[in-house]
Amino acid sequence: MNKIEVSSESPGGFDFEATIDLFDNSNSASSPDSSNSPNNNKSIYDGVLKTNLLVPMNQAEKKRKLLLIVLVDKSRSIQTAWFQIQSTLLNLFTIISNTDQEVIAEILFFNNICFRLAYTPDNYRDLILAEKPNGKTCFAAAFDSVSDVIRQYYGKIKVGECDTDTAIVLLTDGSHTTVRDHKNAFHNLRNLAEDTISKHKCQINAHTMGFTANSRFNDLDGIRKLIGTKRGIYQYCESSEGTLALKEKLTFILKHALSNSTSNAMDYFLDITMKTKDSLGEASINVLFNDKDSVGVNNKSQKLLPDANGYCESSVAITSNVYQKDLQVLLQVKLKCGEKELVKLIEVQPSLKTVGKETIYYSGLMRLTNQTNIMFDTIKKVSESKNPSDMLKEDLLKEILTIQRELSNYDNLQIMKFSPKVRSEVVELKKNCQELATQLLDIINSWNRSSWTSTTSARVADITYQYMFKNTGRQRRINLKVARNSNSINKDSANFKQLEVDIDKLEDDLTEEQTKSLESSKQLFSCVLSMCDWVEVLEDKDCMGFGLSVQRPEVVIDDPTQLRIVEVSSTFLAKSSIEDAIALAVEVHGQEKTTGGFEVGQNKTSVAVRGRGREPINSWLPLYLNKEHWKPIKYQLKNIIAYFVTLDPMAFSFDQINALFLVCGTLISKDDIGERQLQLIIQFIRTLREVALHFNFIPKMLQQLNAILNSSIYLVSEQPKNLYVLISYLLVLSNQELESLFKTEQDWFRFWQHVLESALRRGCYAFFANMEQNKIDSYLSQVIFGKVLTEQEYNIQYPDQDTLDQKVITNGDEQQEKQVLNDSQLFDLVLTYKSTLINAPLVDGTIDYGSLLNIKQMHKTPNDKTRENHTVLNKDHIDTINTISNLFESKGYPNSNTLLNCMKFVKAFRSLDKDQDVLTTFNVIDDKYGVPPIEFIDSIKQGLNVASNNSGLGVYLNTVNQLYCSSAPKGATELLNIIRAMIVQGASYRINKHASHAVNSGIFTDTAADPIQCINVILDNVNHRLEEYLTKVRVALMFSAQTSNALKSGSVYEFTHSIPHVGHLHFISFVKSMMSFEKIPFGEEKMVVFLSNVYITQDDQGQLSAIQIKNMQWKYSKRYRAMFVHRFLESTVKYLEQRVLNYQYIYENQQSQKLTLLDDDDN
Repeated sequence: MNKIEVSSESPGGFDFEATIDLFDNSNSASSPDSSNSPNNNKSIYDGVLKTNLLVPMNQAEKKRKLLLIVLVDKSRSIQTAWFQIQSTLLNLFTIISNTDQEVIAEILFFNNICFRLAYTPDNYRDLILAEKPNGKTCFAAAFDSVSDVIRQYYGKIKVGECDTDTAIVLLTDGSHTTVRDHKNAFHNLRNLAEDTISKHKCQINAHTMGFTANSRFNDLDGIRKLIGTKRGIYQYCESSEGTLALKEKLTFILKHALSNSTSNAMDYFLDITMKTKDSLGEASINVLFNDKDSVGVNNKSQKLLPDANGYCESSVAITSNVYQKDLQVLLQVKLKCGEKELVKLIEVQPSLKTVGKETIYYSGLMRLTNQTNIMFDTIKKVSESKNPSDMLKEDLLKEILTIQRELSNYDNLQIMKFSPKVRSEVVELKKNCQELATQLLDIINSWNRSSWTSTTSARVADITYQYMFKNTGRQRRINLKVARNSNSINKDSANFKQLEVDIDKLEDDLTEEQTKSLESSKQLFSCVLSMCDWVEVLEDKDCMGFGLSVQRPEVVIDDPTQLRIVEVSSTFLAKSSIEDAIALAVEVHGQEKTTGGFEVGQNKTSVAVRGRGREPINSWLPLYLNKEHWKPIKYQLKNIIAYFVTLDPMAFSFDQINALFLVCGTLISKDDIGERQLQLIIQFIRTLREVALHFNFIPKMLQQLNAILNSSIYLVSEQPKNLYVLISYLLVLSNQELESLFKTEQDWFRFWQHVLESALRRGCYAFFANMEQNKIDSYLSQVIFGKVLTEQEYNIQYPDQDTLDQKVITNGDEQQEKQVLNDSQLFDLVLTYKSTLINAPLVDGTIDYGSLLNIKQMHKTPNDKTRENHTVLNKDHIDTINTISNLFESKGYPNSNTLLNCMKFVKAFRSLDKDQDVLTTFNVIDDKYGVPPIEFIDSIKQGLNVASNNSGLGVYLNTVNQLYCSSAPKGATELLNIIRAMIVQGASYRINKHASHAVNSGIFTDTAADPIQCINVILDNVNHRLEEYLTKVRVALMFSAQTSNALKSGSVYEFTHSIPHVGHLHFISFVKSMMSFEKIPFGEEKMVVFLSNVYITQDDQGQLSAIQIKNMQWKYSKRYRAMFVHRFLESTVKYLEQRVLNYQYIYENQQSQKLTLLDDDDN
């Protein structure tokens, strides 16, 4: 660090130190990815100017007091957050007591009225905890009380003697709800604050904090902007964020109030000029500031707040276009403290740092932070004008998206590898930059929302749920969705506003049959709320759809197929009707009880309106009906889908289309589908076809179908996330679109078999999640060999190897002959098995799947001939298959029964046309205005009744075999082996990384092509793990025998050879064996030898000789010493330790003597 040099003109008065670190951006370009960097100027150097100041405290002005007025809303609506507020207020007193500034805290509680908390240091805790929320919210009472406090406090102070600033903090969860004139009260408070500031030359600032989504941002934002000398800050907090979040945010407000008080602050001015030693007299400005407050200039002002000792430090970003070894930077420092102004000049020689990852990340993030701050100032100015142009919004959006793309290049894993000090700074920089970019997106999104709302009369804009996600990354992603969609959604809104619907075109020139179809359609698709049919609502550019009940976990923002379909109603509703119903319910009950918000669970019910059968409805989706009815829908489709998934009509993304297909898949998976439900399903399938065409979604659908059909399902990264979505694709794609994928019957069989296998693998993840590997291997052996003998059963049935060999030879031919005669009968046992309700046993609060699967711990015997022939099927194989089939039926999602329903529906629907082309089916439905013909309904009902009434893995595959392999059906043995292969692979590759590793390693996994080969691969893995286990057992037995012999031996020397080195696999076992040293020959001597790692012998002349046994001595921990004390008592342990030290002393002394002799020989 460069010491300062005080100029002759400087009055001195403070100590100052400075360093300048520059780094070359020619290769890094301030970005971790140099290829994407916008900065290609090789002469630009980013850097940091760090300054440290020590100011004598007698030169600082007298500390000012702070009047802190905390306004706390205690109305009834805030009761959910009341505990957090009480905890925060108690913490507030702790913070005040720890500051060196005098703070006068006034706590004001308000509901219908406002009163001051008359507390003392002894009773404030009891008084705060005694307060309970009740009543309404009256801002007028609150503002009047604040005015009284300010008037009372400052009225006692003479003009010119004021030493107190004021900070007002308002905490509320709602808006003004009483009849008192709060606007007039606020106007009076504002005038009083201005008069007080003018009269006493003090500072008054207002800060606001909103609780829950009910707090109005516009009101709170206006309060903190309009009261005081400068704008305060606004914070927002949800009760679900936890007590810490509220404390942290209030603490932030308090610290902000303290730091902005003029108690100990000083004006600090820096002026920098770069010169070389040869030309100190010629000023050449080459160094410029590059932080948020000063960009592209060579001077900077800031306010510093010294600590109690007068010490303060500052770091600011700079940039230079020149660097050379003899470079000198001239710094002029001006420090204004009270009425005094201190000036100093110093010269600093910059140092060029080696460019590493840490430097690249730091400089790049500093640059991005500065860019976002500059943008923030620009947007703030535009916001004040309240009239941003579309071009400006688009340009600002592009800049923000560019910044966010660059931020994604800064890898978190790489940051975690940095040194702790640098890591904390880089993490803070990235976090701040992300938060600021998110705030900018919020502002632009608010502009776009306002523009969209004014362009269209869409009611959905008023029922948008502005939810604050707990995951900040998720919040950023939904903001990005809103920003990216703004232009296209606004264009759609403009098109919708100009749309004209020709109702006469629907009803003119109709034949008698068409008239009947139209009347039938109008009768079916009629809104139960407005009592209008779809033609009548179409006159107002409204549209018809159906209601449903869903739950939305927060993860739907990233994966829309995680949407939970609770119930799909066959109640038809107009879009405007459901929106009005939701708006009314939200006003009365709130978002969570109306739309469900982002809460999930069996007890989380939400209802906006009830359907025809009193079923709950909290969501809505449109129906196609015909092309005239589709016109108003297509311009609102993005809003509809986005609101359905995220409750935000602006947050559309392409993958949200899958949520509609998820609804369809859920519908067709149900048992006993009624006629009205069938009418809804068929029309919704027609709607999905139009949605896919509108968004050009068909290539994506074909890609997903190809992935599960022709790629291994164990290559998880390429597989679809939801199987219902995948199956629904088959309902909307034409024969021409599918012909490249499904060319033969075997392709269809492979597809449905892969669907089942994928579902089974996902089920196995839950079944075997917490199970030991040896238990899983036992189960795999049961599936592969049928019956698996336990150790006890094995010893009883096969007492010797001769009996075993004879048994295997005798039964081999008989089993083979029995299998040839009875394989179809074995498969019949699978088909006729009836699933039963599982009463799941709990072990430590979790389901014991081992008991449900009836897993027996297999015996582990080398060369076991009972596990040699796994191709011969028997009754035990069937029992194992039926057991997991029953478990999968009860606990799997989706299970074999729902997949079977989907498969039968797909077959029946595609068979409505003789050529199995859905486009022809859709044309027939369109001609009847969305009402499917009765023959379609009957045909689908008949198709759903095919195959067995039972369910299970065997029934599913047998149905596929019947429906899709009529020309070349598969035999019973092949189907049974396919089931066995699916089960063993599902259990073995249940974890995604294991599945992907198997595929990437080239392991055969195609169960449909060769199930026996798949079983052989899994069997090899089981045998390999078994061999490893047996090897470990043999090693353990050998070590145990060796240790036992050494412990029993009377020779201590022989014992030393049995001591394992520290870190040996069985070292801990050896330690445990030494815990009973008093029971073995020469036990005490052996214990000392073991602990000291020294063996001592004595020759005939009495000469001692010490030998080190291992390279490393065992330094036992406090835990092991406590175990020794517990086992031997403290006195025995101390005695042993003394002997150990004695042995080590003898060895070390002997070694030092040897070194002395060697030195003497050298001399």
